[in-house]
Amino acid sequence: MRNYTITTVWGIPIRINISLIVFLPVLTWLIGSGEQIEVYAGIIDSFSAATLDVAALQTGLAP
Repeated sequence: MRNYTITTVWGIPIRINISLIVFLPVLTWLIGSGEQIEVYAGIIDSFSAATLDVAALQTGLAP
């Protein structure tokens, strides 16, 4: 894949991969649509001792 150097910080190059440019908008759309919130909550619950309240995540103007 192709990497693009954005800038350097203290001589360390900061690069972005082209796959991030393609994948990030798709991921943003999937998360922002709210259609699969149960799936994401289940994944987070499997890594965390606390559980997410899915109903609270789906309420409001911007779930």
